[in-house]
Amino acid sequence: SKIFHPNKRYSVKNTHRSHIITEIPNTQRFFTCVDYSPSSQFLMTGGADGCLRVLYPGISKLLRCRSQSFVALRIPVFTDDCKDIRYFPELRSFAVCGRSSSMMVLVELPSGCYGFSQKVSKRCFNSPNTQRFFTCVDYSPSSQFLMTGGADGCLRVLYPGISKSSSIAKKLTGHTRPITHLAYNLREKIFISVSEDKNIRVWKDGTWVCLQSFYIYACICYHGDVAG
Repeated sequence: SKIFHPNKRYSVKNTHRSHIITEIPNTQRFFTCVDYSPSSQFLMTGGADGCLRVLYPGISKLLRCRSQSFVALRIPVFTDDCKDIRYFPELRSFAVCGRSSSMMVLVELPSGCYGFSQKVSKRCFNSPNTQRFFTCVDYSPSSQFLMTGGADGCLRVLYPGISKSSSIAKKLTGHTRPITHLAYNLREKIFISVSEDKNIRVWKDGTWVCLQSFYIYACICYHGDVAG
């Protein structure tokens, strides 16, 4: 059993076998978002301080401990809060969007998860001027393109290997409010975008044609080939 202090905050991770409880040190905020890499078997969390932390999911208090059995890294990404983290196995990379939506970073972890002898690779994608291109992101293994949602209601198709303005291969319009969510269906080869305008659009991967557009006024849940 664990005794919880009433003045401390805790993060709870629910696994198939147990709940993993990680104490958050002092008043810091390490867990604004999280994703998991099945290949390296590490968690990556985003913090309110703009840093990423690579965690072994079975052990708590990693950032204050040292062990031969695991490694914990603190990876500075940007000064913004980390809003959203997605892991793409085909790229061996985590995509991280900041809360301001003005920047996205692709973080590629080196192979050999316990060694980390190689340098962590980071590619930064910036919105020009005061625009916000990166509210959310997903990836197509089929066409090998990233798709990002913007606060201007536009979708952008990006080359993941180029972090300059030339990385934008296509700009898709149709939404009138900021994009809140993106999902990719590998079987159907489609992207699904959701916006604050309550419009849901289905885009064909590769041709970038909008196949379907409809509105909802309650809620939506999408998983795999089923939406409801």
